[in-house]
Amino acid sequence: MHRPNRLTITITLLFVLAGLVVGGIAVSRLLVAPGSDVAWVSVLLAVGIVLWGLNLATLGDDDPEQDDDDPGTVSTRTELLTSAIVAALGYVLLRTNSDVPPLLCLLAVVVVVGLGMTERILRRRRARRRPSEG
Repeated sequence: MHRPNRLTITITLLFVLAGLVVGGIAVSRLLVAPGSDVAWVSVLLAVGIVLWGLNLATLGDDDPEQDDDDPGTVSTRTELLTSAIVAALGYVLLRTNSDVPPLLCLLAVVVVVGLGMTERILRRRRARRRPSEG
């Protein structure tokens, strides 16, 4: 395991602190309104932000899923965390800034995040086929 540099540590701490702040706000909203879907999704958002920050510190480690030939590839763990954060943030923003019903917000977020994930899956499959074709 490598030792992270100061910038990595600083960014990791900022993400963890941001996650704790979001989590604190979400828990305070849950205490006021335990049935609030936005507050529950905000808790998930906070956990995702903290996990993404902690994941940043391990990005340089040997990842068995990461292709060593292409240093620009992103691990599956990072992609899933990023997609979860985007989905939760999108849901929270849609629900707090408009009168959109929860089911419609969920559908919109699933479609947007799902399209991005589908595109990445298709790109990886194409990249795997190219070396075998040549």
